[in-house]
Amino acid sequence: MNFTGTYELKSQENYELFMGELGFPEIKIQTEEDIMILTKIVQNGNDFIWSQVYPDRTITNNFTTGEESEMQTVIGTKVKATVDMIDKKLIRDFKIYQESAEIVESDLVEKLEVNGVILKKIKLITPLHHPEDVTSCRGMRWRCPDPLTPLNPPKAAGITRRL
Repeated sequence: MNFTGTYELKSQENYELFMGELGFPEIKIQTEEDIMILTKIVQNGNDFIWSQVYPDRTITNNFTTGEESEMQTVIGTKVKATVDMIDKKLIRDFKIYQESAEIVESDLVEKLEVNGVILKKIKLITPLHHPEDVTSCRGMRWRCPDPLTPLNPPKAAGITRRL
């Protein structure tokens, strides 16, 4: 199973409860719940580059399955953890929460658990484009019709999808 791809959030369950359990500030929970976050994964055998692309920052974790690596969590803390591949699922134990990721059909399904609260995210694979082709703004998004075309504002004719 190869995880390589760029994924966009389709749905999520229990975001507020999960982030609250981790002690994430309420104002940040409300601010970040609706933004479009892309997940970019490059897999080469057992080596992974896993990036979460936010409008204002990118969190990138490099790891090799079965080996301990320093990684950044969803709340920004850095921890040492080992990612294992078990039954085509990536399993990470960050000590403060546990996470699994798997490809179901062509979707990336992530489950994060803390204190019995499970955050489930379903992400759709998208065509790969250069980094400038996606802009996020509190859930509003547009895409250039051609990856080589410069990014146009929402009023441009190149809008193909708006969330």
